[in-house]
Amino acid sequence: MTGFRRRSRKSLSFWLLLALCAPAAEAARVTVQLDGIDGDLRAAALGAVELQQYEKREVSRAQVRRLYRRAEQQIEQALQPYGYYNAKVDGELVNEGEAFRAVLHVKAGQPVKVSELSIRIDDAARKLRAVRSAISAFSPQKGQRLDHASYERSKAAIHASLFSVGYLDAELATHRVEVERASNTAKIELEWKLGPRYRFADTNFEGGQFGDDFMQRFIPWDVGDYYSQDKLLELQQRLFDANYFAISQVQPDTEHATEGKVPIAVTLAPAKRTVYTAGLFIGTDTGVGVRGGIERRWVNRRGHKLKFETILAQRLKTLSTLYQVPLPGPDNHSLNFGITYRDE
Repeated sequence: MTGFRRRSRKSLSFWLLLALCAPAAEAARVTVQLDGIDGDLRAAALGAVELQQYEKREVSRAQVRRLYRRAEQQIEQALQPYGYYNAKVDGELVNEGEAFRAVLHVKAGQPVKVSELSIRIDDAARKLRAVRSAISAFSPQKGQRLDHASYERSKAAIHASLFSVGYLDAELATHRVEVERASNTAKIELEWKLGPRYRFADTNFEGGQFGDDFMQRFIPWDVGDYYSQDKLLELQQRLFDANYFAISQVQPDTEHATEGKVPIAVTLAPAKRTVYTAGLFIGTDTGVGVRGGIERRWVNRRGHKLKFETILAQRLKTLSTLYQVPLPGPDNHSLNFGITYRDE
């Protein structure tokens, strides 16, 4: 029994040594050579060839042959989003000793062009500038090469334009691209179901340090006006310019939209209330000096502001105070009171 175990261990060691040596003979390297197309088409084709991923690592010979057989279909599918549905791929797999070279010749052929383009949207919406511009900019137009990325971007742009002017329930009811390979033509059909055009309801402010009466001055619309994404951006810019808030997010509260009106939710976070500034400077007229300041971004719930600034230099000393009272209206105008002391 002991002798049998000894012979078994010797036999196992022999086969392990043989197994460790065997794979080296089967390992291979591969390079992929692709011609006939360039630019984006070539980049897309190469990116789709799975075999190309193994150029910088070892791969078995059987795996090289298996992946090479897939390359033709992978290239043909990669060119279709660019409008080339009749591409032809010829190639050969060249055995160069311990390496393979996959040579792929691609003929893109004639591109598919749009023969019919139908974009159906209610006339009332078509007349609005944002929607009209998005439709006019649609790509590809009739007679142009079919490009799926451009098609998707243009489709999304039209949908966004409808939302931006108040069609918050707009749905893309039909979106169809029919490709006829034999004639290299494509038909594009799009149709939106719009629903009502929403108007502004109340605007709700949360997280800020001021009451609603004060915040109303920033709103650039009246309740009942048609919803406008541009107006929301204008409100957000006004809140930023006021310098009261560190965060200001403005968005439609679509969950509570009803009867053709949508409330607006504004989320705020106060900015740092007191800001201190200090710095050294040198000037030909003033000499070396130091500048310091204190700014109180809001003094009270009415939004008043207070600012002190002083300069102490070799040939100049100043002290200034500025008190600002915001005026009614959305443009951040204020009534200013100031005192300045200057000694040169």
